[in-house]
Amino acid sequence: MAPKALTVIVRIKSGEAVALHSLLAEIGSHIRTNSYVRWTESRLVHFARWAILPDTDRGGSRLLFACNYDGELEAFLEELVAIAPGLDQIWGRCEGYTGQTNLLAFIQEHTYKPQAFFIAFQTATVQTIRNAIALREQMQNVLDLPCVAQWLVDPSITSFLDQLAQVPKVMPWWKSIGHWGMQVMMAVGTGVEAIADAIRRALIAIAKLLVKRLGQPTKPQTLGSYSGLDTDKTQALEAVEDRIVQNQMNIITDIQPVRLLRLRLILLMIDVAAKYLFPPGELLDIRTIHFARWVIIDGGKRLLFISNYDGSWENYIGDFVDKGNFGLNAIWNNSVNYPPGGAQDIVSFRKYVRDHQLPSQVFYCAYPQATVKNILRDRHISQTLAADFSRETVEHWLELL
Repeated sequence: MAPKALTVIVRIKSGEAVALHSLLAEIGSHIRTNSYVRWTESRLVHFARWAILPDTDRGGSRLLFACNYDGELEAFLEELVAIAPGLDQIWGRCEGYTGQTNLLAFIQEHTYKPQAFFIAFQTATVQTIRNAIALREQMQNVLDLPCVAQWLVDPSITSFLDQLAQVPKVMPWWKSIGHWGMQVMMAVGTGVEAIADAIRRALIAIAKLLVKRLGQPTKPQTLGSYSGLDTDKTQALEAVEDRIVQNQMNIITDIQPVRLLRLRLILLMIDVAAKYLFPPGELLDIRTIHFARWVIIDGGKRLLFISNYDGSWENYIGDFVDKGNFGLNAIWNNSVNYPPGGAQDIVSFRKYVRDHQLPSQVFYCAYPQATVKNILRDRHISQTLAADFSRETVEHWLELL
């Protein structure tokens, strides 16, 4: 079962925004040690955040809670209540909250469903990711050799691998027949898989062509009139970035009313491609995104983008501009004041993103030192060892280490 996305937006009570901001900032500054939410005890949460958003329509502020979790919503909320003694101090400052006994109904009432949702690893749970990381770390600790290249030519390692390869595999005749049958089935399956992969690649190519067509800048040669970034806002955003390997992003833009249907169709296409076409860990040739979602909120007036990504903001924006600029354009050219030169006008695009970005006061990750590429490697090592333990296998994971 794939991890799920929860997006909750609730209006903050009048006069409570400042106090809530201070509380969340305290939690965020001590994310693994604070007494309000003991995140490290969670077995279900991949990523979570709280962020204060403006309420443009009515004035005041709103609270965003966004989470990626394993299992069912009820089980996740039960765990959240168990690990969060300070839950009432957070939600109690929001309108409509009446206590933990009605938490499920409260959350469901204020939940928005994403129109597009990308998951780097569709079948990975928090525990399987942590287990794969732990297995790789344990192997490194046991071997404790300075250089993989030297390991593979070391006489003791070579002897060890040779012994592994020579372990006799005695198999009764009836099992041999079954084994031969399995090999035939696997060969057939490999052929079917190759055909399916070719179809998948063709569909991705078609989708990219369509996105490229929809993502053409309205004025490709036009450079925007944007000047420098807002220094105060940029500093506030940077203050909560680069605390761990991953970073968070929240962007809210106003949707052009006449483009709402077009935006919905584009997001539907992205959602289908993310679920069924893109390979693990990859979105538009970008391998730094753990989770991303696009959510239409406020009765179709605004688009909320939430992302958990690796590395710096600069590199993240650079990756998107270099590898996915037409995808960016196809989505955000449906929003008000999007640069007419598109993401290709990098200066204007960077300004557009920062102008519409909002910081998360609380940001948690269950595996704070693991990038998407790290997880791809660790899962590959774990899966390979589980399936086969031959000399070739050991040499392969030694190279991966």
